[in-house]
Amino acid sequence: MITDLQFIVLLGGRSTRNYPHSKGLPHKALLPFGDFKVINFILQNIYDAGGRDVNFVIAESENTVFFNNCFKREPAVEAKFENKHHLLALLKQCYLPDDLKIDFTIQSNPLGIGHAIALAAKNDRNAYVVLPDDVILSQGVHPFTRAVLEYEKTKQGNIVITRPVDDPSRWGIIEHGMYVEKPKQSTSNEAVISSLILDKAVIRHYKSAVAALDAHENTADKITQVDAINFEVQRDPSMKIRTVPLSENDLYLDCGTIAGYEKALLYTLLKKSYFKNENKKYLEKVLTNA
Repeated sequence: MITDLQFIVLLGGRSTRNYPHSKGLPHKALLPFGDFKVINFILQNIYDAGGRDVNFVIAESENTVFFNNCFKREPAVEAKFENKHHLLALLKQCYLPDDLKIDFTIQSNPLGIGHAIALAAKNDRNAYVVLPDDVILSQGVHPFTRAVLEYEKTKQGNIVITRPVDDPSRWGIIEHGMYVEKPKQSTSNEAVISSLILDKAVIRHYKSAVAALDAHENTADKITQVDAINFEVQRDPSMKIRTVPLSENDLYLDCGTIAGYEKALLYTLLKKSYFKNENKKYLEKVLTNA
């Protein structure tokens, strides 16, 4: 259990890039993903990394119902599955562990990632921030856990998980310890995956910008996630961004678009589902008769 690191999951967007799959849902993290939902995988990775207090940032208070319903215990349904042990086991895996607590923060105005973090984060703690656009499946030590282990070395934030890309101009890239958004040219191909540990100095930067917004000052640019991180790195070079690259045991699944999500769903249905063997046979039949 990590007591000095707060975990924040950003779930406030409308997920329109995943329409029509996500239409009618408060967020794409509630989409099916193998036997479970995307959010179940995210939470399991957070829990395995030592997170016990998790803050969900959502757009409306009404959305808490959707997320709570994913995790609430249902004894009546358990009774129906009494003789279907595989279904009962799957259902129980949806429940939150007794020592995992979820709180909610409402971001009613969509003012960006920095704004969302400022609303949810506590001033005096570094924060592990997760955007559920990406899911990482691992056969070894999960990158979330490896990022936390890297954090434990110094208790200082600004740590990102990265993967190599062929075209850095399409991604956020870490170059010389700085965050460069879609560089036209770069000496690095380390692209940032939607998970990072932010130093509390960056969080204070966000909170100052939000306070200025509340005072009706035009400071929206100060809440930009990348600018705030780089500002603090330039102010204190010891805070330069450290990377935790994906390993050969890690599989990166991009769930941020329709095409990416469908591929990820197919993978989990064929590789991670309890019914994977049946699913493979059915797929072979469909493709044979196509």
